[in-house]
Amino acid sequence: MMTTHSLTGKENLNKMGLKGFAFAHSIPVSTKIKQIKSRIVEDYLVPLFTNQWTTLNENSFFIENMQKKINFYYQQHKSEELLAYCELLRVIKKLIENYQTLETYEKQSYSVRLHANEVTSMIFKTTKVRLLPEYEIYDSILGKPKKELEERYNENIIATIKVLLEKEDCTYDKIRSLIHL
Repeated sequence: MMTTHSLTGKENLNKMGLKGFAFAHSIPVSTKIKQIKSRIVEDYLVPLFTNQWTTLNENSFFIENMQKKINFYYQQHKSEELLAYCELLRVIKKLIENYQTLETYEKQSYSVRLHANEVTSMIFKTTKVRLLPEYEIYDSILGKPKKELEERYNENIIATIKVLLEKEDCTYDKIRSLIHL
């Protein structure tokens, strides 16, 4: 708590800070939490509001890892704000999945050509089956291995991607540049 002087010269006990929060309940926010917050804004919120779906899709691979970090810091600080960020990431992940499903559906429905004999065409909408993030990144950078050519995933590259996903400052572009070396 802080004491201040009023215009009359008397000391007043001030229980509130300039932001309007009580000093007794304020929790010092570590730099790690600030980094997580700024990364959420830069990697998810800004691209979401500017319709940069490619960027959102690339960054979606890091959501689970970020949620784990937020839960770890929540155990230390017990800040409800951290839980809100975790839920925000969950919502963003669902938005990305729904957008991908819609995009796939639109591609299918606009590319379907009806034959002269056909009267209708039926499209069944399902949720996308997601691979582990390291395999999704592998597919987006190098392409899926072709079964007909008996190609397989390069397990060394998968292991490298998995290690890179655990690093805090890792981005899709960094992974792509390291894989293409």
